[in-house]
Amino acid sequence: RATLTVSERDPELVLASFAGGCFWGLELAYQRMPGVVYTAVGYTQGREARPTYTQVCAGATGHTEALAVYYDPKEVSYDNLLDVFFKRVDPKEVSY
Repeated sequence: RATLTVSERDPELVLASFAGGCFWGLELAYQRMPGVVYTAVGYTQGREARPTYTQVCAGATGHTEALAVYYDPKEVSYDNLLDVFFKRVDPKEVSY
């Protein structure tokens, strides 16, 4: 069985991480989902320790925009979260 990462703020919540596309639109979609309690955005897999939004969007750092979604698994399933992701992000497309 897989081990789930839980929120330090609320151990009843589980963390799901997504990367790809623009995090602003994806974050808003998740924030509107029942069962999603809070989100956080950032960058992943790049060369710079503290990239700026402008650097990442220009493709200068190798980062991908990423989103952490803290959700209540009693209210929303991981499969539902994946459905939202794949409706908004094409995993074959390279994006920063």
